[in-house]
Amino acid sequence: MKKTLRVIFSMLLVITAASAVFAADYKFETVWTLKDSPAISNPESVFFDADENCLWVANTGDGSGAAKDGFVSKISPDGKVIAEKFTKEGLAGPRGTWVTKDFVYTAEVSALVKIDKKTGEVIARYPAKSEGAQQLNDIAEGPDGTIYFSDLQGDKIWTVKGDSAEIWLETPDLTWPNGLRIEDGKMYVSPWGHGDETWATEVLSHLLVVDLATKKVSSVGDKVQHGYMDGLVRIDDGHFAVTNWWDGKVIIIDSKTTRNVAEITLEQSAGDIFYVEGLKTLFVPIGNSSKIVALKITKE
Repeated sequence: MKKTLRVIFSMLLVITAASAVFAADYKFETVWTLKDSPAISNPESVFFDADENCLWVANTGDGSGAAKDGFVSKISPDGKVIAEKFTKEGLAGPRGTWVTKDFVYTAEVSALVKIDKKTGEVIARYPAKSEGAQQLNDIAEGPDGTIYFSDLQGDKIWTVKGDSAEIWLETPDLTWPNGLRIEDGKMYVSPWGHGDETWATEVLSHLLVVDLATKKVSSVGDKVQHGYMDGLVRIDDGHFAVTNWWDGKVIIIDSKTTRNVAEITLEQSAGDIFYVEGLKTLFVPIGNSSKIVALKITKE
């Protein structure tokens, strides 16, 4: 999840293996790791900005948002720190990230934050109407410029409308939606799966797709249960990569059948990833360890 709730998970075993399991077609290579840096504090999301050739990182700080010690940092694609704390004020557990020409968006626990890309000043917050947001997470932009963002525990997807956020879709069929990806008139959703008070779930999640026109929610492919999904990106025409937050896995799946093609286990709390095709590199934030890992992915 986007969401290192350290109090809840502090007693859990952190997985440290780094071996690929189903790697017949893909090879994983660690290019660099950024750790023990003031620019990284419980990172949840990474977004590559081609215009500025940099990575924007959403750091949740304490994770819950209560301390308002989260921030957005800026690092280079080769792991060098550009700005330790780009944002000019503390944020409440920021998670997902989306960047446009002029703005950086990030999702606090209960509000979407719009940040000036040049100054780091927060210029708007979009608090939710009606029931309110419960645990905002990933962000995606539609083909018409609409900003969508997921509400994991709320089983909702929101949009920005004017000066506020409004519910675009609310249904338990979303099974705690987390990662979002929009392409070809569809929104792909990597859900966490309905959990209990510890965030554990007895029914693991599988990839979903929402038709942007009709809002119909469907399962993708063979309903393969990848479990506790967080990040979701496309690797190539036939494959997505998703993360399993709980098990610390990066999993490459067939985008039609959703069956596993390759996977690598890093550490628990692998979050909202970003893949840069030109570099063949996947950037993975690992919250509990406060580090970013750059993985080169190549076909063997």
